[in-house]
Amino acid sequence: MPDSSYSDGARALPRLAGAPEEPDSTRASATRDRALARRAALARQVDALLLTVCVCALVGLTFAGIDVTWRALGARSPDLGHCVAALALYSAAAALLGCLAHLIIALEGTLHRRVAERSPRLALALRTLLAGLAAAGLSSGTAFWVFGGARVRTTAMARHGPWALMLGVGVGAALLALILSVALRRFTSGRRAGPTLLALLLAVAAVLVTQVDLRVYVALYARLHAMLEVVAAALLLAAFSIVALWLPRWGVRGVAVAAFGCLVALSAASGPKAWLERELRGVWVEPIYAGRLLSRAQSLESYLTDPAGWRGSSASSIARLKEDYDIENTTLDPIWNAAPLETPAERAALAAMRKGTARPNVAIFYVDTLRYDVASDPKVMPNVCAFMKGSVSFTRAYAAGSDTLRSLPAITSGSLLTRPEGQNDFLEVARRRGWHRGLVIPQSAHEFLDKEAPAFGFDERLSVKDFAPVRMDVWGYGADQPASERVVDRSLEWMKQNKDKKFLLWSFHFDLHNWRELSDMRVAEMARTYDMPEGAGMLRYAVVARGIDAEFGRFLRGLDQLGLADDTIVVFLSDHGEGVGREGFWVHSIFLWDVLLRVPLGLRIPGIAPRVVNTPVSLVDLAPTLARWFDPEVSMKGYHGEDLLARLLPGAPKRRRPLLAHSGTHDSARRLGVIDPAGTSKLVVQLESGVPELYDLSASDPDWEDLADAQRTRTLELLNYLVRSPVFPRADEATSALQH
Repeated sequence: MPDSSYSDGARALPRLAGAPEEPDSTRASATRDRALARRAALARQVDALLLTVCVCALVGLTFAGIDVTWRALGARSPDLGHCVAALALYSAAAALLGCLAHLIIALEGTLHRRVAERSPRLALALRTLLAGLAAAGLSSGTAFWVFGGARVRTTAMARHGPWALMLGVGVGAALLALILSVALRRFTSGRRAGPTLLALLLAVAAVLVTQVDLRVYVALYARLHAMLEVVAAALLLAAFSIVALWLPRWGVRGVAVAAFGCLVALSAASGPKAWLERELRGVWVEPIYAGRLLSRAQSLESYLTDPAGWRGSSASSIARLKEDYDIENTTLDPIWNAAPLETPAERAALAAMRKGTARPNVAIFYVDTLRYDVASDPKVMPNVCAFMKGSVSFTRAYAAGSDTLRSLPAITSGSLLTRPEGQNDFLEVARRRGWHRGLVIPQSAHEFLDKEAPAFGFDERLSVKDFAPVRMDVWGYGADQPASERVVDRSLEWMKQNKDKKFLLWSFHFDLHNWRELSDMRVAEMARTYDMPEGAGMLRYAVVARGIDAEFGRFLRGLDQLGLADDTIVVFLSDHGEGVGREGFWVHSIFLWDVLLRVPLGLRIPGIAPRVVNTPVSLVDLAPTLARWFDPEVSMKGYHGEDLLARLLPGAPKRRRPLLAHSGTHDSARRLGVIDPAGTSKLVVQLESGVPELYDLSASDPDWEDLADAQRTRTLELLNYLVRSPVFPRADEATSALQH
């Protein structure tokens, strides 16, 4: 961007037009000349400041334009208020950053001039070096994060990777600074064609970087997105540093003054700030650039309000949420620590239902990453659909999280706490009561859960290869070999070997989790086998789901052939769904959309007639349900779920607790959600913003229209459920309470 060393060549900057000195000038004349010189120097500084702010404003307006364009091309087209508010927000940020940049440029320019007096080449080299060192230093946190993963930590890349990345960033920044310095010199000397072409190329490169930012690993890695955003901003700053020199002085001043006006209005008056936050309320559904900047602005405001008491952006957002909705009581509701409320008659009825299946075997067919809509499509999963018709089928089952690390512990423990105590985990209850527990699982999932979910314990673990031995980058993701067939083989073999024992088998299917990474050849082979259309996106996802369905059918037939069907409870479920391209999001976690939370759940129970249950249930209900078969006297205290069989009682009691969910990345929480006991509405709070979103679950797309403003009373009702629930962070816990 332009600095003081170039100001004398920029046409936008004024020149001193003082009278020539005369040898016999008087003291008054000398004083007047010094005053004029100071005034001219001040004018140059003001013009340099305005030019810097103008450049920053042009960069900000470009980001605002990309944000608006991206939304307009997607499903959620922004209105005029959003566009104006986004421009105002970026203009205000440009004024603030422009002032900071001007100070840095002025300091660097002073050093540059002193060195340039001795050696212009040394001064240019020093400027280039400083730019490289600054960029390398600023990228250090991201560099060490990139090479800090569990798999990478065990390789030489953990030691050399961060330094190599910092070196690459530093060299890139140094080259950009050198090229910009040369281009600005050429421009001010009258050779403008080359620098102008360079500005165009830099702008195009910046836009391409933003496209990578908006399309790759959408919403998953905040540091990665921030780094790409900074790279794009640096390229745009360089481009507009040249472009701004084409602008007339009145144009530069007009843009800069408008930016300062936005900054003053949004900083000094509550009305404009409230208007901006209201118009940009929709950015939290799909943050992109305007949402990111608004979050940073709110965090900065919160920090400046109370620097000593600042506990992070999420804690500040929660505080703002409580203030906006006048929430005073956020203590944990006692209902969550007490045993589920059951009348003596209900308990007796539930016990009677279990008498016909005393001490049953339990076989759990667990499919990671299976959406309810796909599981209920008979063209895609005919065996699953047939199983559900012959079972107790729950059509509105919701996961407690949109990723395995949040959902799986809730399934086995029946608790919504991040670190449940585990004494009533149904796997532990089964062990105490003498069930032999076996897990058959693909190796990539096995290695991941061994590290991240050690409480997922069994007496025997049988691992099935799902990637080539030479691969070193497989840890939860990346397995390219379908494994469901071999998992079923090993599951049937294990049950045959243990058929004389009471057993609990967990058959873990991971192919659908890796639907994008699986070998193209193997997926094409499955598509031909099952006569399904081959393609990308949902077509590919459905083909992999069809392959798992076929293995489930073989699993059920094998159970019959072993003579175990009449003495075995079969549970079919998934832990969460998949985005498959919704809002540009292809995987899972982060969001609490219906396609991520709603999952298939069916129990085939010997002696209990098939039934379809349409009332909402949670996967945390599975633990107390199964635990009572292993130990009829097990305490229900500590379970956040309710016995699923209560849904089968005549005049089934209403659900007494809401359904809860939370989401995030591996190392941080992102969203909290609550579904009312009747299952009519869902409230979602994004921790980054503290803004509640209310959705109608009966709508054709339950996550499309945010009704929080239109139904404020309903929003407050569900918000009071949420803030007194186990997933809500309290006091100093802030976001750490939800981190894994």
